Amino acid sequence: MRSLLPLTVAALVVCALGRPSPITQPRSLSADPPRLTIRPPVRASNATSLESTVWNPPSDMVNPLEQVWERTLKRRGANTTENEYWSLMANNGSIKYCVNWNNTETVTSPQRVLIARALQKSMQEWVDVLVGFDGFPLTTVDVNVVSYAAKSVNQIQGDTTGLDINTVTQNSKGEPECDPRCYRTKYLDSKTGMSECPGGDKSSYDMVLRLETMPTYPGINILGIATKDWQRMHPGYFLSHANDEEMFVLRHEI
Repeated sequence: MRSLLPLTVAALVVCALGRPSPITQPRSLSADPPRLTIRPPVRASNATSLESTVWNPPSDMVNPLEQVWERTLKRRGANTTENEYWSLMANNGSIKYCVNWNNTETVTSPQRVLIARALQKSMQEWVDVLVGFDGFPLTTVDVNVVSYAAKSVNQIQGDTTGLDINTVTQNSKGEPECDPRCYRTKYLDSKTGMSECPGGDKSSYDMVLRLETMPTYPGINILGIATKDWQRMHPGYFLSHANDEEMFVLRHEI
């Protein structure tokens, strides 16, 4: 159980940073789409912690980390199935995404390639720091975008062969959403499996990327929000930064 602690702490940090304190910037720095001209943080590739292969935290962090672990077990239990690391392990290093294109713009085939590449790169960066740690078995991640949700099928332009496009399922606000019947984690323990998903297992997904207008507040512009099974970003911001060397907002939300 102790060997799961690094993964749990990492997941807790992502959730804690993503939900209560989303990444923001002053509105004076943004346009539509918003842009951020801050040099991304440099990864501490030489940090001692990244060279560790066993659980050996600094002595002054042992008790706080134990408290976090115990609190996590009390609140969520040890068998949570709705986070990136659990899905990676269950799928032997693969993650399937549905992109919720909840906006009025169109998305071209080249843009969809950029989206998939950005997800692949950012997810791989999280795994890179765990390779070899305490028996962590994965070295690479295989990210596949299997479906899109949109208001109209015409918004998804170019060759869509093999791509599921859902324009039927809506949330309580009447907005398009990824088909909840195909959310893989929900049916892991179901006797019927993925039979309720129109496309079966091949159309199932583990995570959702929501590309939609972000909430705004006086003086700030939110760049990203996340929970345990989805990330949310402004589509214009995402696409304008998809080729960045370090797409740190997406990496943070993942």
